[in-house]
Amino acid sequence: MGIPINLARKLEILENLIPRRFQLPLRYYGQRLLGALEPEMKYLSLLVNPSMIAIDAGANKGIYSYALSRCAKHVYCFEPISELCAYIKNYQSNKLTVINSALSDETGKLTLKIPIKDGKRITTRASLVCHDEGELRQVDVNKLDSYGYKDVGFIKIDVEGAEEKVIMGGLSTIKEYNPVLLIEMFYEKNQSERCRKLFNFLMGIGYKAISIDKFGPQVCNERIFECTELSRNIIFVPNGHNFL
Repeated sequence: MGIPINLARKLEILENLIPRRFQLPLRYYGQRLLGALEPEMKYLSLLVNPSMIAIDAGANKGIYSYALSRCAKHVYCFEPISELCAYIKNYQSNKLTVINSALSDETGKLTLKIPIKDGKRITTRASLVCHDEGELRQVDVNKLDSYGYKDVGFIKIDVEGAEEKVIMGGLSTIKEYNPVLLIEMFYEKNQSERCRKLFNFLMGIGYKAISIDKFGPQVCNERIFECTELSRNIIFVPNGHNFL
């Protein structure tokens, strides 16, 4: 999940001209004005229960966190890169709690790999499991289940190939509350079989899968991974949910 690099850099230039408190809303509304928000955001109000909390795993600069804060009771934002945590915290919202940690299926320290292009860090592609080159950082990782959150109604996961690890580390929470899951299924370097495995696992615990294309939301199956894209956002809703 993310916007084109050139657009992101133009927004950064504009953001530097205004107080930090307003940078995140500017980024959100700037992308909205330019039609650069991901199509799934259009449906958040139908997917997010306002009486329940939301989890943003891989928050980056907080675009989804900001959008979710307008729908959910509270949002817990997990981001392993400290500079990005500071960016979200500058917004000073009492509906956002920022945790400087990645979510995984273990607790401790892992190496985060941040790709570099033209001398710039591409933080939207930072990964615990992918990439062979780039800046390496030791970051905290924790299991979602270890936080003991109650009334979890929505989980967004954008972790560049570590989706299954986040799910396994939060499986008790997921089984207890049956939250809607919005997952970027990342299948770079012929990893489609891993995505199929996770897809079918979620189907097996009571979810159905929905993707959004130019015609709107559509129920999908594992054949979606036959496409040539490197990733795909998929919404998993518990069976019986009134979305579609």
